[in-house]
Amino acid sequence: LVRVRRGAYAGGSQASDLDHHRRLIAATVPLIGADSVVSHASAAVMHGLPVPSDRLEKVWATRPGGGNGRKGPVLHLRRCRLEPDEIVVVDGIAVTSLLRTATDLARLLGMEWAVIAADASLRLGAERAQLLEAAERVRGWPGGARVMSAAQFADPLAESPLESVSRLQLHRLGYPAPTLQFEVRAAGRVVAVADFCW
Repeated sequence: LVRVRRGAYAGGSQASDLDHHRRLIAATVPLIGADSVVSHASAAVMHGLPVPSDRLEKVWATRPGGGNGRKGPVLHLRRCRLEPDEIVVVDGIAVTSLLRTATDLARLLGMEWAVIAADASLRLGAERAQLLEAAERVRGWPGGARVMSAAQFADPLAESPLESVSRLQLHRLGYPAPTLQFEVRAAGRVVAVADFCW
């Protein structure tokens, strides 16, 4: 048995950071209350969005409404407005939607992670119009301007966090926007795919 948290154990060997966090979510959800949903970094893990490893030590959850949240040894609970369409069920667990999760990460983690989350949400199937609408919902919130900038800059062809950050840095340095995933052909066949091409 592997200890997941106080009073919760899982069978098997030591898990990867992401698998351990999924176990931690499963062990914590019964304790957060029926009106709370998994959110932020924890929802990102559930949706398959990239997330910094230093955010995986606790389960993130949001409870609709005002007031103060709380931080405990395993749970980081925030209180915030949630619309009904911003809550979905993934693997039997209520979590913030893909777009709300990307928005929350962008507001919380800075521009690099805002672009990473926006790129990844488009790559996972979100439409740009939906991403822009989600950004519009948080206009005026702390970090809302960053969310909109990332939504406008997002590109689903960026295939990894490093490509997203590299693209952002190239933009900051004044380089023209590259073509992403450019196919290099010779004699009519693809011989290479370049992440960036000018």
